Amino acid sequence: MPSGNPGRHRTLSQTPWAVPAFFPTLPQTGEIHLWRANLSLDPIQTSHHYALLSPDEKQRAARFHYPEDRNHFINARGILRSLLGRYLDLPPTAISFTYSAYGKPDLAAEAPLSFNVSHAGGYGLLGFTSGPPLGVDLEKADESIEIERLASRFFSPTEAAAVLALPPTDQVAAFFRTWTRKEAFIKAHGEGLSLPLDQFAVTVDLDQDVGIQRVDWAPEAVDDWSLGSFMVREGLPGAVVLRGRYGEVFFFDREKG
Repeated sequence: MPSGNPGRHRTLSQTPWAVPAFFPTLPQTGEIHLWRANLSLDPIQTSHHYALLSPDEKQRAARFHYPEDRNHFINARGILRSLLGRYLDLPPTAISFTYSAYGKPDLAAEAPLSFNVSHAGGYGLLGFTSGPPLGVDLEKADESIEIERLASRFFSPTEAAAVLALPPTDQVAAFFRTWTRKEAFIKAHGEGLSLPLDQFAVTVDLDQDVGIQRVDWAPEAVDDWSLGSFMVREGLPGAVVLRGRYGEVFFFDREKG
């Protein structure tokens, strides 16, 4: 199987998450903007975000059993709408979404902008780029998981072996680092968990250049994807995958929601 182009799948150099001095613009260069957002906001901020949602989003919010999960969803969607509104120069309430058969949201109106969202551990990760589809994922590391059973079930044999070969103290971090990379890939691909997780492989070890190593159902397409890996905060690894070659990546902090 092809091993991937190390020039394309370079290790992502992470800069500190910072509040931008002015709202950034997205050039047509494969540049990626990643936004980190605290979703545990006060009731006033949450109410503001709720007012931005469409009727179907409000119905989705109502289906959450736990208030904390409901509020995180409301804030993630409200922040997404606010950021899209700034990029597209539209009111947040004017933005409409369509959804693929696998649930991936996209803009209903044609626009030179791709986005993706993930949230976990009280934080949201929102990715934006011009043109090609991208996927982002964020996971909260859980020390209680059964590493061997889950790695054997969801990872390729090479990934599972690489995780389990690490010292026990490093295995949890490696598992979730690998999971975010795989999840970001299937989200960028747009077909969700219909893709066989054990039939593609990503790099696992920290001393490897980050990349997609193998795609069993389309070996020739392995070089079509770029992968970046980073930390959203301690205990919250994140990843981004882009179809094509990414340019510069910026890490922005969404201050106060």
